[in-house]
Amino acid sequence: MMRWGLVVAFTFEGIMDEDLKVIGYAYHPETNSWRRGIYAFPGAVYIRRAHIRLKSYHRLEKLIGANFFNAYAFNKWEMWQWFSKTDVLSSHLPETVLASEEKEVKELLDRVEQVIFKPYKGYRGNGIYKVEKMEPAAYTVKYLAEECSVVETFTTWEELYRYISQSQDLQGYIAQHSISLLKFSGRLSDIRIIAQKGKKGTWQIQGMVTRYAGPENFVSNISRGGSAELTRESLLKLYEGNERKAAEKYQDLEAMALLICEHLDKVGFCYGNLGLDVAMDEQENLWLLEINNIYPDHTIALDADDDSLYHLAMSTPLLYTKWLSGFR
Repeated sequence: MMRWGLVVAFTFEGIMDEDLKVIGYAYHPETNSWRRGIYAFPGAVYIRRAHIRLKSYHRLEKLIGANFFNAYAFNKWEMWQWFSKTDVLSSHLPETVLASEEKEVKELLDRVEQVIFKPYKGYRGNGIYKVEKMEPAAYTVKYLAEECSVVETFTTWEELYRYISQSQDLQGYIAQHSISLLKFSGRLSDIRIIAQKGKKGTWQIQGMVTRYAGPENFVSNISRGGSAELTRESLLKLYEGNERKAAEKYQDLEAMALLICEHLDKVGFCYGNLGLDVAMDEQENLWLLEINNIYPDHTIALDADDDSLYHLAMSTPLLYTKWLSGFR
């Protein structure tokens, strides 16, 4: 059993393929410092950059097999394709189509009456449009401009779709059933679930943070004027101090998150650090909105004033890297 090792930070440019070495910085705990040098290629790699090319992915496979994680950045459309085919998960997914397929979007809107247009690679609430079918024949579209919401009204579907398609390249968008979200403390919200693999190589739920939308906003991103608190606290408020009901819903969230992570393991890529965005509708059903898999931002724990959760989320992926390397 191996009992010691070395943590090395490096870039793809620092890989010496033929020598199986890397140029990088090794951490020395006795001096709490990083030293530049040439080191043996690590037994496992934790990908912390936003995106790596397919060529780099296969390069790592050749060097260390499957001992690396969070390397493939999947998008919202891929998530829909993977999970919508699974009965146990499809019921937690808002119906989704490609926004560039006008006929399919119109059919979806006619059925559900509210649709969200969002970039399938987007983040931080940018470029999102909420469309609602009104009666009689009229449509509204709401979007964020600067720090406020803007509402436009159209008399025909063709006018509305033309407006959005001229504003954004819909080849990079999905259209999704807009769920009537439950309001916490009178504000729209969703829940960020921090899911990670740790020293035993298995998924664990580190914690959850409820994000509240800013005033008049329909997205809950902190960067858009929102706020945050620990989900245990928000559930207690929702259930008016009923600890049993709050604990049961928290357990439901945990079970759903673990099910999603375990199914993701079957897709063919390795992940160990995720941020799942989940919401509750007005009937308290749970919906998966997005899986943040490109180095998810765990500073949301700091927004909820939980330093310990933040430090746990930042350190645990290193324990999983250690496990992958054979330190068990």
